[in-house]
Amino acid sequence: NAEVKMAQRLVYQVFVEEIGWMPDKSNPSGIRFADDLIGNLFVDDFDEVATWFGTFNHHQLIACWRFCKPRSDKFELEYYHPIPEFLRSSRSLEVTRLVIHPRYRNRSRVLLNLTRKTFQHLC
Repeated sequence: NAEVKMAQRLVYQVFVEEIGWMPDKSNPSGIRFADDLIGNLFVDDFDEVATWFGTFNHHQLIACWRFCKPRSDKFELEYYHPIPEFLRSSRSLEVTRLVIHPRYRNRSRVLLNLTRKTFQHLC
C-alpha cells in the first residue's frame, strides 16, 4: 500500500534522519530499515497487525500514527516492559509511531486533523 510506505518513510525521516535513533539489531520488535523507491522505510514485525492513519497536505503526508493489535498475544510494549493486566484483557489497541513532519509541527490543527480522521474511521 503506497500510503503505508509513505508513513513508514516519514517515520524513518523523523526517527532516524532527524533524531538519529538507531535501533539495536536484535530488538524484539524486529525494527529494521527497508529500501524502497521512495527511500528508506522504518518497518517492523508489528506492521502485519497495524492500521495506519495519516493527515495529508495535498498529496504530501504530514503526520501519521499507527494502531496495533497484539501480535502473538503481546503488544509491542510488552516486549520491553510489563503492562497492567487490564490492558491485556481488554479490547485495547497500542498507538505507536506518532510523527509530524518538521514543517508542520507548529500548526496545532495537524494533530487535531489526525485525531479527527482516526476517530471517524474507528467509530
